[in-house]
Order: sequence, then structure tokens, then C-alpha cells
Amino acid sequence: APERSLTPSAGDAICDPLFTSLLAFRGSKSVANTKSAEKRNRQAQKHRARNQQVISALRTQVRKAREAIGGGDAPKTQAELAAAVRLIAKAASKGVLHKAQASRRISRLTKAAAHPKAQPAAAAK
Repeated sequence: APERSLTPSAGDAICDPLFTSLLAFRGSKSVANTKSAEKRNRQAQKHRARNQQVISALRTQVRKAREAIGGGDAPKTQAELAAAVRLIAKAASKGVLHKAQASRRISRLTKAAAHPKAQPAAAAK
């Protein structure tokens, strides 16, 4: 039998089930051998996608909160901080973050908001 290449030719990906299964598992090191292992792989892919979305949104909100803290605008800082704390707590409750890590992140963020450092640019003026 001729060797199959991993590059698609015209129509291969649509009609060749072996090719599509190779593409699906190209990133993984082992291919599932049982139905239960295939199901676990599907679930892991869904969970990974959800976790990436949650972590991305969380990082964005924490960045916004830190920018607000650095800006010195108290109402904006409180709003952004509340939103960031809410996202961190939700990520911990969903199992995306460990509860101790979530607690540590919340603590550091609220501490930074309570004691904002003096701005170097404002001190130089």
C-alpha cells in the first residue's frame, strides 16, 4: 500500500476517514484506542477551549483593573476591581483556577487597589 502524506490533496479531507482522523489527532502524542478514550479526548478538547476563553477574559479584566489602579481614578478602579474579582472567583468555582491561586490573585489585586503606588511620571512633574 502506498504511504499516506499528511498534506491534503484535492478532496482527501472530505472523503478519507483515515486522513480526517490523522488531522484530528495530529497535535496529540497518542491516539485513543477505545470509545471511552475517544470520548475523554473530545471532552478534554471542549474543556481546554472553555478554560482558554475564561483565562483570556480574566487576564484582560485584571489588566484593565491594574491600568485603572495605575491611573488613579477611584470610581473606575473600584468598578474594574469588582469585575476582576468576580471573574477570578467564577474561574475558581468552575475549576479553571485553583481556589488558593484565586484567593492569592484577589488578595494581591485588592491590596494594590488599596495602596496605589505613586506614579513616577506624576512625581517628576
